[in-house]
Amino acid sequence: MLCIMILKKKPNQDLFKAGAQVFIKMFGMPVLDGKKEDFEKSLTSYFNLSEKETETILKTQRLPIKNIDASKLENYKLYKFLLSVKHYTLFGYFTSEKVGKEVLAYDPIPGQYQACISVDDTTNGRAWSL
Repeated sequence: MLCIMILKKKPNQDLFKAGAQVFIKMFGMPVLDGKKEDFEKSLTSYFNLSEKETETILKTQRLPIKNIDASKLENYKLYKFLLSVKHYTLFGYFTSEKVGKEVLAYDPIPGQYQACISVDDTTNGRAWSL
């Protein structure tokens, strides 16, 4: 569910299944526990923030955990978790082979070097897959 929210502008469902969702399940599921209702409640509070609140939270995330007040520690850990899921969702999606070949511009054997050429002309506006 969270991965779907992060990748809501995905090209198609098959690519999503091939990338991030599998990646997150493989690495995240063995260590996650808790009730689904608690998780959904937390997500609702996470996604309904003002721009100023979001900025404050992101600044707090840069602090070492020992500098966080005990009353704010649970919230700090929640956002640390959500930001990690976001990071690994995007990482899993964009590093999957299927996305690399079908969403991004892919050339297994790079051709000759051409300087100052339009991205639109060479890759139809898509970023290069590495």
